[in-house]
Amino acid sequence: MTIYIAIPRFALSGGNLVSLELAKYLESQGYLVYCISGFRSVKPSSVILRKPRRGKINSFANIYDYLITSFRALFYKSCIASHHLTSVFNFIEKGKFSLVQDVEVDFYPARIKFIGKLFWKNYLLSKNLIFTNQILCSRIIPEHNTDIEGLSFVPFTMDSNHDTSKTIDVLGIIRDGQYKDPQKTLEVMNLIERKGWNVKVINASRQQITNNNTINNCNREQFLKLLNRTKVFICLSKWEGLGLPNLEAFVAGCEIVSTPIPSAVTLKAVMSESIVIVNDANSNESIVDVVTMLLSGYANNSINTTERMRLLHEQYSKWLNYAERAINKGISK
Repeated sequence: MTIYIAIPRFALSGGNLVSLELAKYLESQGYLVYCISGFRSVKPSSVILRKPRRGKINSFANIYDYLITSFRALFYKSCIASHHLTSVFNFIEKGKFSLVQDVEVDFYPARIKFIGKLFWKNYLLSKNLIFTNQILCSRIIPEHNTDIEGLSFVPFTMDSNHDTSKTIDVLGIIRDGQYKDPQKTLEVMNLIERKGWNVKVINASRQQITNNNTINNCNREQFLKLLNRTKVFICLSKWEGLGLPNLEAFVAGCEIVSTPIPSAVTLKAVMSESIVIVNDANSNESIVDVVTMLLSGYANNSINTTERMRLLHEQYSKWLNYAERAINKGISK
């Protein structure tokens, strides 16, 4: 059985990383798998995800890729759409699978959200929906009867040569999108810095931040190295479909302060002492108090990163088994 998985533009993004890992897993299980983008079809082992450039040209290239990928999907018996715009032609013929990774309709500005709702509903018309976690599923289709277990992840290994001296007290990421709450994150980070803690801010947004503690253009490898040196990682997004950075911070031995996004809720369930969940309505000062408490009691020698990795891989294995069951069930229909 041949399975095609849409990976738009082979662009480096959290969603495409998850899709690519699923493709590699299915290939390891004996399926013939191709990752498709526009007119390209590539075996999972040959896919290289590259960070896209921002701007109008990139936006037009995205639209072109989405349309071609969606059109090609009409001719495949088993194609997994991994983005709501990779199944544009679902209204002509329902796609076999949709890998739902976030509430993508929320990405649209208010003035054109009605268009986004049309594409989003179209995406959910696929015959089989595969969710990256139960929390996301409950948010989109509360009554959806499913056997989702665990959550998706992007495995990685820590280089033994990485510097693991915890010299960074607090690390946070500033990202575009109101739902990521970049302003609140930046305000909290600034308050923590004023208290004398060593703070680092990764600027992954379009805004210009010129503070001495800001790191621009950070790739995933550099991010993991920073996490290795960090005591407390902060995520204050109002919502995320998963929240990979929380999971990476968990494995790197960080204490985590996060809003109740799916990755945070899962970590709370598997190791409650590793994370403090705050509501996005909490005041900046109260969040700073939580971070200060964690820093004051931080003890790196009490954190078993090997056990953390084991727990996370256990959750990931459960999800891969669920995804494979869903795919097999859909193929047999």
